[in-house]
Formats: sequence, structure tokens, C-alpha cells
Amino acid sequence: RCLLSRYMTGRDANHGDCSHPCRWNFKLIEQKRPGNYLDIIEHDYGTEILSSKDLCLIDKLQDYIEAGVDAFKIEGRMKSLYHTANTTRIYKHAVKLAGGDEFSKTLPYWQTELELINHRPYTNDLFNEFNDLEFSGIPYIKKALFLGYNTSSKKARKITVKTFNPVYLNETVDIIYPIYDTVKDTAVTIEKIRTKDGNEVDMARPNDLYTISVNKEVDINGILRRRLLETEKE
Repeated sequence: RCLLSRYMTGRDANHGDCSHPCRWNFKLIEQKRPGNYLDIIEHDYGTEILSSKDLCLIDKLQDYIEAGVDAFKIEGRMKSLYHTANTTRIYKHAVKLAGGDEFSKTLPYWQTELELINHRPYTNDLFNEFNDLEFSGIPYIKKALFLGYNTSSKKARKITVKTFNPVYLNETVDIIYPIYDTVKDTAVTIEKIRTKDGNEVDMARPNDLYTISVNKEVDINGILRRRLLETEKE
């Protein structure tokens, strides 16, 4: 499926430039019956006949390590900074705890965090993802929005944030961190937003730097996200 990108668009998936043709909508016809679309399960826009689920092996990680696997590939092409950072920190933490009693205790937390990145429905079946032969749509699941990251060099309540999506005054957002020995993730309330010129505003716009004051002291290297309500996911 990855070869289709280069064949159809000239963009090479192996160079991180995939055009995702496996996600495009297709119609199915037989060679000698042009214009006669075969009756296949589809939605109003066609059928994503090549579209796969996203592989998630977090619950089987210990099995692969015990089998001798010593390196795991994390999909990061065409993904956001938040997607790559959160996925990497979760799997790094899981590998660290593999083989110990804390693995099963921490698994629900890892699974929750992996649900908070944009993804298609997960499968942990590496060899036959559609073994039940049932059709299900492959929509993106969006439960959180990447807002930006803290560029400050010290722990503080007033931080400088590089924004990627709007941040609003008085809203409560998550801040997640790299995981070393303990999980430091926390929720904070936005108390004040200032532009680079020092003007107070009610909203930080995307693609800029803002000074943001929050209700508690936060550490460096934090990523801000907003958890989405059902009505916001459409």
C-alpha cells in the first residue's frame, strides 16, 4: 500500500512524503465490465478499500521483548509534534517497565494516553487485522487537540508558549511531560495571556509566541493540549 504513493503521485513514503492514497475513496469495477460498479460495502463518498487500522501493540509489548525484539518502530511521518512526543514517551516508559510488576498497573494509563492522539481504530493483531471479516468505517478518532509547547527555560507559573492552535483565557488544559522516573502530567487553568508586545488578550492565536500565566507552577518541556468534547470532534 505504501508503494501506491510513489506510483500514483511520485511522493515516496519511504522518504517521509506519503500522500496517503490508501486513505482515498475507491470504487470497485471488474476489467471487462467498465462502468459497472460492484456491490461492496461503502459510505456516501466511496470505499476506503485499502485503508488499514492503526497498529497498537502496547498490551503485547512484553511478549515481543521476551521473544527477542530489541527495537520498535513508531510511526511518525506526517504526524504532529504532539503525536510523536506522546507516543514516544509512552512506549519508552512501557519498555522501561516491561518484565516488572508495574507494567500491568501502568497499562491503563498508557492506553488512555494513546487514545488521546489522533488515530484510526486500533488493532493489536499484527498478522490479520480484519480476522472477524466485519466491515467497519476507519474514521479518525480525535479526543485531544495539540495547543503548543512551553519554550521557557525554568519552572514557573508564567511561561512562554509556541502555539499551534488557539488557547483561550480561563480554559483548563493538560500539560504533559517526558516520563523519566514518574509521570508529571497535570491540568492547569489559563489565567492571563499576553502577546509579544505585552498586550493582554483573551485568545492566543496559532503560530506565534505568547506569555501565558497559569494557576500553578509548571516545569519545562511541557506540551499543552485540550481534551475535546464529543461536539468538538466532528
